Amino acid sequence: MAISLSTDRATGIITIDGVGSFRPSYVVRPLTLFESGTHELNKDASGVSYALTDANSDGVDDVLVFTDTSVQLVYGMP
Repeated sequence: MAISLSTDRATGIITIDGVGSFRPSYVVRPLTLFESGTHELNKDASGVSYALTDANSDGVDDVLVFTDTSVQLVYGMP
């Protein structure tokens, strides 16, 4: 499955065709113990796992992106 995406280098907004637009948070933090365990159970072949949330209560899905050592929030754009 091919996914087409583009990044606006001026704004940092990532657009994924057929999915939507996202703006990554500038904060990357270490995983909590709970997040680490959940990540181990759910990571894909590239070692990344994801969780949907509405972190800023705007009604738009945001995505938490987990790696083996850290997590970063990516905000969905309305």
